[in-house]
Amino acid sequence: MTRKLILFYADSGDDSKDYATLVRGDDRQELRLLAQYYDSSNKPIPNEGYRLSEYKRGEIGGVLRPTHHRPGPWMVEIVENYVPDLPIGTEFGEVVICTCGYSPLPEAENPWIEMIQRQVSEEQLVSA
Repeated sequence: MTRKLILFYADSGDDSKDYATLVRGDDRQELRLLAQYYDSSNKPIPNEGYRLSEYKRGEIGGVLRPTHHRPGPWMVEIVENYVPDLPIGTEFGEVVICTCGYSPLPEAENPWIEMIQRQVSEEQLVSA
């Protein structure tokens, strides 16, 4: 199982995120970090057209948690993946950089979907 680091950067349109300078050949770009995922699954990396999810939060049992989700306005436009030459001593077997464009879906076509809230008792945790 290969551990992957997947980084999603905005190519424009979001001034609230951290800056990062990416160098592609002789081209330097300042992009804003939207999200980063650490993935140890065997799922394929995101493709062009993949959308980051966005979430609504609400209070459940006195704790603020995600209650609804939907496809977000950021869509992957460019996918680059890098595999280290020397896998010994590296934390990640693959680093994936996704550059995203701001392309919101029409509100009427993109409803919020309620998330299933799972309740786990202390006994279920202890017996697992």
